[in-house]
Amino acid sequence: MNTLTKILLVALCLFSFSWGTAQEIKILKGDMETNFSFSYDQGELGGDLKLGAFVSDYIQIGLEGGYQDTDFLTQTDLGIYLLRFFETGTYTLPYVGVGTGFASLDGSAGESNSGAAFSLILGLRYYLADNVALNTEFRSAWASGEAFIDGNSASDTEFSLGIGLSYLW
Repeated sequence: MNTLTKILLVALCLFSFSWGTAQEIKILKGDMETNFSFSYDQGELGGDLKLGAFVSDYIQIGLEGGYQDTDFLTQTDLGIYLLRFFETGTYTLPYVGVGTGFASLDGSAGESNSGAAFSLILGLRYYLADNVALNTEFRSAWASGEAFIDGNSASDTEFSLGIGLSYLW
């Protein structure tokens, strides 16, 4: 069983007790959200942490940080994002977004690359309760320098799939 499958099974077990208890989700101006996710990025596993505020109903602006490590390379990034959620009247909310920030890549031999990063985001949140959601997100990103990890080499593009947990407060 691979690492991604294990993560999904643990998340499902932890929150299966609240399955079906969610009501129609309303996300309003002034709500805040914390999101932690694991991302599978071109063969490597990483983690992301986000903190966002809803500046309008179903529109979120936030800060995000990410970390990914291999035997030879370490990638860190910090940025801002804008997400637009679509009201569905159900427990599931799809969203689209954009992000920008700074990405840095450090190698074990002392080499370092960094650059401005831009990303397009597609995602889906499923609310298990009024304020807890499982989410999945596809992200495509580009950097001005080779600041992303592709296997054991540097790259200026990134495609990742994230699976995480969101808490709305």
